[in-house]
Amino acid sequence: MAHDAQPLTGRTRIRTWLASPEGGPLLRSLLVQGRVPEATLDGKLDAPLEHLVELTRWRFTPEVVEFLVRAVNDGDLVEQGDPARPAGRRGTRWTGQR
Repeated sequence: MAHDAQPLTGRTRIRTWLASPEGGPLLRSLLVQGRVPEATLDGKLDAPLEHLVELTRWRFTPEVVEFLVRAVNDGDLVEQGDPARPAGRRGTRWTGQR
């Protein structure tokens, strides 16, 4: 992740994830592995990544979303709007719910 860019989180729009050099290929790869056509996301690109659980009818679990967030943030579970304080280092666990 570029240090001057906003980190990708579970609340980041799917559109932003797909456009990201780090997140796009990873997300697309998981869509293929989960046999979820990218077209499934048409009209839903402005939804946050954490909504993939519902959008894919639970083919993606909250743990998969957490994996994606950690994968693009050097293992940290970064929360939206607080890039300096990863959730994983504060003793909290992101559950994929608001």
